[in-house]
Formats: sequence, C-alpha cells, structure tokens
Amino acid sequence: MHRKSGKNSGLLASTCCYTASTTSTHSTSVHTLIDPSPVRRYVSLAYSRPTSRTSRHSTPNPLLPSSMVSPSKLTALALLLPWVASLGITVPPVKVGDKKNYSSKNNLKNCISYPTVGEDVIMLRINAGNRIASQSLNLFVFDDEDNTFRRQDDLDFEVSFIFANLNSRNPSPGGHDPSMLELFKRSGLFHLGHKAAPAVLEHEREKANELLNSNNGKSLIYVCFDNIYMDKSWSFKPQSRDVELDVTIKTLNTLKDTNYNSFAHYFSSLKASEDKSDDPSAEPQFTEEDFDSKMDFLKSELNNVIKNLENSELTLKALVDQESHHRDANEAIFSRYTRVSITVLVCIAAIGILQLIYFRCYLQKRKIL
Repeated sequence: MHRKSGKNSGLLASTCCYTASTTSTHSTSVHTLIDPSPVRRYVSLAYSRPTSRTSRHSTPNPLLPSSMVSPSKLTALALLLPWVASLGITVPPVKVGDKKNYSSKNNLKNCISYPTVGEDVIMLRINAGNRIASQSLNLFVFDDEDNTFRRQDDLDFEVSFIFANLNSRNPSPGGHDPSMLELFKRSGLFHLGHKAAPAVLEHEREKANELLNSNNGKSLIYVCFDNIYMDKSWSFKPQSRDVELDVTIKTLNTLKDTNYNSFAHYFSSLKASEDKSDDPSAEPQFTEEDFDSKMDFLKSELNNVIKNLENSELTLKALVDQESHHRDANEAIFSRYTRVSITVLVCIAAIGILQLIYFRCYLQKRKIL
C-alpha cells in the first residue's frame, strides 16, 4: 500500500514498517502501525491545526542502536508533522474472487491499525474520489480478534463513519503482553543490574513491569481497503484507487464531558453579532445571557486544555521511562557485542600462534630448520 502526497507535497518514507502520528482528540498517543510490505510509503500533507499529533512519534527500538537514526531525517519529520492532516493511500487492484489477496487478519498490506481501548469512539472520514468503471472500492474495519466493525462496498467521493470499540481486550495471563515480554527477553533487559543494590534492582523491575503492562487491555482496529475489479477481459486495464483517510479517536468520557450546547450558543451569538454589525442602525446589546453563554464556552475550553495538559504530562513521563529502559538495553547489547568481539579476536590470535608453533616443530622434525 502506497502513501500518496496530498496537495502536491509529500514526505517519502521508504521503510517497510512505519509508525506515523494521527489525530487524538483526547491528547493521548495513538500509534498507527502499518503492515510491512516491500513498497514505498508516502505521508499526505495538508495544513491543519497543530493539535496533539503524537503518534504517526517514533519509539526507540531496544534492539537497535540509536545511531542508526539519521538526525537530518528526524529534523525533517519534526518540522513536517504539524502539517500532517490525513493519510493518502494508493490501493492496488485485486481480481474479484481472489480472496487470498482480500484484506483480512492474515493479509494486512492494505490496512492501517490504531490501538484503542474499550468504549473508544472512532470516527473515519474517507475521500475515495470518483468511481472507476468495473471497479469497486470496499471498506473493511475489524479488530485483532476478528470482530467486524464496519463493511461498506463501492465507496466514492467523501463519506464518514462513526462506531465504538466495545470489545476491550482482556489482560493477558500473568498480566503481561506476550509480545512485549518476548521483546524484553531478547533485549536482555531482565538481566540488567543483577549486581546492583536491591533497592535499585526493585526500581528497575517496577519500571519494566510498567512497560510490559503499557499495552495491556488495548486492542488494534484495522482500517482496510480492497480495490476489486470485475472485468476479466484481456483489454481491460485495472487502475489503482487513491484514498484520503482521516481518523479521529475520542474516549467516551471526553464526549460526555464536552458541552456541545455551549458551542452552539457561541456560534449563534457570533452569527447574531455579525448580523448586527451589518445593520448600522442597530444598537449593540450585551445581556446577562450572552455573558453566561460566553463564560460557559470558556469554561469548557479551559477544561479541555487542562485535560490535554494532564494527558501530555502522562505521555511525557511514559516516554522518559521508556527511553531510560531502551538506553539500558542498547548499552547491554553493546557491552555483550564488545565482549564477544574481544573473545573471538583472542581465539583467532591463539589459534594462529598454535599453528605457527606446530609448523615450526614440523619443520624442525623434518630437519628443514
């Protein structure tokens, strides 16, 4: 699945697995994990408000040294992220009946995944463009437990969907995510600090447990597209479909706490003030009701700002903790690599010396020396 640049400007990401940021209206990190495929990916760019677009941020890999990430690429990505408004997706054509290439849990090459928790409300806005003769662009939304959320065939132009994730994943046995547990075992993080003081060791274990439980209770929502063509004649040439996708995820508590009536009063009063400004004979009036409506609107805005700041603080704390663990894992890997390298070099030198001694003894026995 290709990522296409919107409005003739785009950012090329030629990696096989990419983590990009999407809009999270409750200011939490929402990661989009794109299924690996050997094709180039593009991020569509368009102007948008600089909201908390934290994830489509990169999380350090504990198995790779941080020096492998180019500083110039990180700088360019940081400058362009505030203008990322939606994803541009190029969906390749698939023959009708070729179910092996249809989007499913085993075939995610035309899918984008979003981590969600129970009772999250997901809103999709899709711009599918014009229809193509003998082709149908289909939408399929499901989760990692194969529960179907939405199916829609033959998309065209701009459509919107809204649905809730009621299938919260149960905590895994032992309270840990198995994939994270395996990652920590391979990275050697559990073996760090065995010679440290008991208090330090206990602190490290608590941090590791927090990281292991970071995805506990979350489930992935897959948004997939299938570009199916029905004409099987030799003269028909199927075409790819370009799709723009915008995803907004809100928690149920955020929707309940938002006072939408205050927004309605604000815009109605704004329109009334504009109408009065057009009429020079009308005298400006500011009643107590106008004051109350404006104060209610400001109160709701301040509550949203407070929640955003609290969520941002939690996100930053989690990132700091993860960074320290990833750094420790990288240092442990480097130290082990250094020890193995020195051991191999010593063995090679010892074997070379033994060969020279044997060859000298052999020549002396043959009375050549």
